[in-house]
Amino acid sequence: MILKAFNRLLVRDQEKTYLTAAPAVAATALTVAAVDSNAWADDDFIIVGEIGTRNAEIVRISAAVSDGTALTISQSAVDPDSGGLRYAHAIGEPVYRVFYNRVEFSRNTTDTSAGVTVLATNEIQPDDEFTRYIDTTNTTGYGFVRFNNQRASTFSSYSDGVNYEATGVRSSRDPRTLWMLRKRVRRLLDEPDEAKVTDEMIDDALNDKQRDIGHERLWTFYEVERSFATSANQSTYDLPSTVKSVYAVRFRTQPLVYVNKAKWDILHWNQSATTRTPTHYTIWNNQILLYPRPDTAAVTTAINDAAGISATATSVTVDATASFLRGEKFRFIIDSEVMVAGGSTATTFTVLTRAMEGTTAATHADNATITERDIVYTAQAEPTDMVDTQDRTDVPEPETLAAGAAADLALLIGKETVHDRLFLRYEKGIKKLENRYAIKQIAQFGRVKSVDELVSDSTRIINPNQTPQDISGT
Repeated sequence: MILKAFNRLLVRDQEKTYLTAAPAVAATALTVAAVDSNAWADDDFIIVGEIGTRNAEIVRISAAVSDGTALTISQSAVDPDSGGLRYAHAIGEPVYRVFYNRVEFSRNTTDTSAGVTVLATNEIQPDDEFTRYIDTTNTTGYGFVRFNNQRASTFSSYSDGVNYEATGVRSSRDPRTLWMLRKRVRRLLDEPDEAKVTDEMIDDALNDKQRDIGHERLWTFYEVERSFATSANQSTYDLPSTVKSVYAVRFRTQPLVYVNKAKWDILHWNQSATTRTPTHYTIWNNQILLYPRPDTAAVTTAINDAAGISATATSVTVDATASFLRGEKFRFIIDSEVMVAGGSTATTFTVLTRAMEGTTAATHADNATITERDIVYTAQAEPTDMVDTQDRTDVPEPETLAAGAAADLALLIGKETVHDRLFLRYEKGIKKLENRYAIKQIAQFGRVKSVDELVSDSTRIINPNQTPQDISGT
């Protein structure tokens, strides 16, 4: 596995000057355009030359800095009297102040920087875009890098973890990862480095285009199922910000009838205090409203196992399962983890699927309360921004997403012809998505068990300014 640290991060938004005289090999003094003693100081590291050029190098300021045009340097990170420049440099070459002179490469078995094992700490290679380390020992796990200041023994934050796996959906090489999407956008724009287009610009463009696609229509790949636990006499339930639209609601496995908000208000259901089993719902102000109000709270039981359950358990022993309704599956919450169960006995939920609805699998103690999630709704999810390199888009055709983001960026960097070509590719990709993933048809269905559950569609609103109608029936 090759781990790489991107060297250009060192100079981003850092102090910069340039050479006004050409120093020779082994020189220990630099003449520059200007330095400010408030920004440049003894023991600071500097890069002389442009990163990626053959003579770029890191040296250390080895004497106090005064406002002016002179810097005293040492080649060594530790010994203030050791050496000078390795290479000769020309007038006009940049000089950057940087915080670090080394890169630490680490590995962990999971995607977390806590408890990593350090593999190597190498000097930064400023004559290349990247500082590299080849791990010839491990084939699994996650790699991390961070910059190190050898003099002060300080570190940058860790990078995102990079999965060692070469294939599969967990791999960083999965074409839907942010890392691979960045590479694809750069290829489409023919912008291999950050001179014109930074990773942050690409990330913003990709996340904006995700939202554009997500808001285009109802997609099967953004369909989610979420749930609530009923509270007695409570009619309103807040939708999470990750939900864009709701198109079906069930209460204790039974479908509810949708009523638009205008009719809901005409019927005065927003003021009704009636409590019994809900039969209708509406959506308003990012909430699900139920009518009638539920007369009881969601049913509960408790874990009945002295050992509790682990984060990987696939069954749980409880006091009783009889009051829970199965539907397609049992659905409940323990502490803050939502689970579904595919089967049950009188005192056990079996075939558990853990960490549902974006929750996290965890251990749960004996007697922990288990609450049925009896309001279940199907919704269109709001796209989640990709931030870490291994974050994945839900768009199943990543080339379409990359083409759309690249088209937007092309206009920003003055490549109008490239924009036109990429926009056509993006529109073709959207058509492909529509053919494959937009076949869902939404229709509200009725649930009628008695006449009083009906809401007629024949409601008439009379204009009071018109002549009164004949009420005789003739």
